[in-house]
Amino acid sequence: MYLALVFSMRATGDTTGIMRTYNAELSPGDGWLPTTLAVRPVYNALREDWYADPSGTRLRRSDLPPAVLQAGTGRLGGGFSYLGEFPDGQSFMMIAHCLWAMLFGYAGGHFARWVYFRRLREHNATAQVAAG
Repeated sequence: MYLALVFSMRATGDTTGIMRTYNAELSPGDGWLPTTLAVRPVYNALREDWYADPSGTRLRRSDLPPAVLQAGTGRLGGGFSYLGEFPDGQSFMMIAHCLWAMLFGYAGGHFARWVYFRRLREHNATAQVAAG
């Protein structure tokens, strides 16, 4: 299933001739794998958008005056520009997918041990019946 991560990448070229890849599963808003969908609400809850006023002061969205929040509607300018977000969406999703992989590996290891000991117990029981 997670081979889809590899096949969901799309190659894009830029003006420098360097090929870059875009993987929708590493974008918090684009992916459709179950792990991406499970992590999306966590990312949205932790995400902080940063803006800058003309003096260079860095502000969170929650600290902006109400008039600035309407700037996207075309009514009021405010002179604030968007700087970015924290945590970075791609890095957050990479770490989240690594944590999911470790969790699934841990669960798979315990399942494999359970199967092994069950088969070992059955094998010992049949050996005792045959010897007995």
